[in-house]
Amino acid sequence: MTTTGSLSVLTPKQLATLKRTVAKKLNDVEFDLFMEACRSYQLDPFRRQIIPVIDNENDRDKRRMTFIVTRDGLRVVASRQGDYRPASEPAEFLMKPDSWTQPREAPPNPLKIEACTVRLWKKDMGSGDWFPVIGQVYWDEYAPRGEGWAKSQWAHMPRVMIQKCAEAAALRAGWPDAFAGLYVAEEMASASARDMTASEAVAQAEMERRGRMVGQGIIFNFKDGPAELVSAGKVFDRVCRALGDMTDEEVAAFRAQNEIALNQYWATAPSEALELKRIIEARIDDLKQQTKREKHGDD
Repeated sequence: MTTTGSLSVLTPKQLATLKRTVAKKLNDVEFDLFMEACRSYQLDPFRRQIIPVIDNENDRDKRRMTFIVTRDGLRVVASRQGDYRPASEPAEFLMKPDSWTQPREAPPNPLKIEACTVRLWKKDMGSGDWFPVIGQVYWDEYAPRGEGWAKSQWAHMPRVMIQKCAEAAALRAGWPDAFAGLYVAEEMASASARDMTASEAVAQAEMERRGRMVGQGIIFNFKDGPAELVSAGKVFDRVCRALGDMTDEEVAAFRAQNEIALNQYWATAPSEALELKRIIEARIDDLKQQTKREKHGDD
């Protein structure tokens, strides 16, 4: 394989090898599209960084190609963005309570995993600050159903599989231009149990996740009051209104107490969350300056 500029150039022999192996189910048009995707994303099909999958192979009207990218492939793309930093802490697993019983229609869940959250980091190229990008996925939306489950990797490595889905979700949330249309194989596991294509299944799962977050809202703890459930569309106004009634010391305490809620807000509305972060940090900087002046005055 040679390179011209930033694009990988394959020899006719290499192309023929791909056509016989990785892309053997593709027709000529699909193969051309797949190779353009490899060049566009700069992913190596020989290393299986990107794989084509055909939905409804024998139905010409419903036949559709989806690109599957391995976790290594996703990380290769992420490393090129210039504003990406990988997770610096382990994934978080939300477990179902001990009293939970397995619903008959739900996918098998022997470890009682409810959800997995992965935190990546994105750099604000203006300020140089790093902000968390949250990927959260739910077991029931991604784990496969059916008789083949016991032989799948989900049965042997459930935490690893759901974590891969969460990492992919975080990458699409933080870098949509780079990762739009790219999915890991683990995200497709439950698609075979539904009367839809793999890409439609992933789109539905993502829509359900966002709908749940917007519909249920985000829990914040405000000064001198119980925890409050705030819909995602009202977080900015509600928090700004609360900050107006706080001292600078209380603003600092509010940020520490609501770290998880603010990170969840970043995952749903990064632009508004960034502006809110700047407002909060300005108040905390005022507190630091005031403390410094008071200290010099005592000296």
